[in-house]
Amino acid sequence: MRIAEISFIEDATERFETLFEYLDTRDAARARKTTPEPDPILRVVDEGERLEVAASVPSEAERDERLKQVLHQQLRDRAAALARQAGNRYSRLAARARLLEEQVERDFADLDLLMLHLATEDLRDLEMLGREDEDGDAFPPEVVIALGDVLRLGPGLTLGHADVDLLVERANRRRSSAPVPDAELAAQDDMSDALIAGQEAIGDRLRTLEETVARSSVGEDREAQKAAHRNVLWRIAVSAGGFSGRVVEGVAIGVLTIPVTTWVVANVPALLPAAATYGTAFYDWFALSLGQMTQLRGTLDAIIARFRPK
Repeated sequence: MRIAEISFIEDATERFETLFEYLDTRDAARARKTTPEPDPILRVVDEGERLEVAASVPSEAERDERLKQVLHQQLRDRAAALARQAGNRYSRLAARARLLEEQVERDFADLDLLMLHLATEDLRDLEMLGREDEDGDAFPPEVVIALGDVLRLGPGLTLGHADVDLLVERANRRRSSAPVPDAELAAQDDMSDALIAGQEAIGDRLRTLEETVARSSVGEDREAQKAAHRNVLWRIAVSAGGFSGRVVEGVAIGVLTIPVTTWVVANVPALLPAAATYGTAFYDWFALSLGQMTQLRGTLDAIIARFRPK
């Protein structure tokens, strides 16, 4: 029903309700046509005044699965044992074990299975190396056993969750594909550095993810980085582009808070190259949306062309 037709509705309440419903539907359709989709994993949400990644909690089916709950308790015990074995002698291993311990300590229904998966896989390169670094001493048998126990239990708990399975699938494709260009990796890493430093604007879970990626060579971590960054950029752009107060692609869009706005303005030189890694269409949409921020109007023209994908 068009606006002209709606105007003939006699009852004022019905007329206005019908008009608003039509406008909402039209705007949603317009948003779908012009707005790139966010990544389906590591969605970015508002948490207070900061941007945060949504947790990948167990599904209802997983909550009803007794084996998963048993594995959770076993992994909780083994993670604590690994942290004790690492002690003060193996600082890198101890830091990663403590991160896993923090993730697995929650009640089962509150577990973030994607972050738990990343924390587990973050230990795998140390297991393969068998020591803290190339020049370090080999791990003693008790550490090797504790590390192996954690890596044996972790996948049984996390695999089967939709987000985790999608991440693993992407990582497997990545291993069989051409190497990612160094410039693209550098752009993503620069954005990671900006996110880690943005304590007032960026939530704790997102910064923990970025810190994990920063020290890792695991394929899943790189895929998580790329998904999270797309969603951070997407979330910024839809707010800057005038969709605040609406639901776009299933995400309720709020205004950019003062801390987030300050962070965006300060980090444009890191955000634009990262946006370019998602292709020209995404880059142009993101840059156009940033240009609508009053704090950036008239200042972007000089650098947009420099970072635009060829």
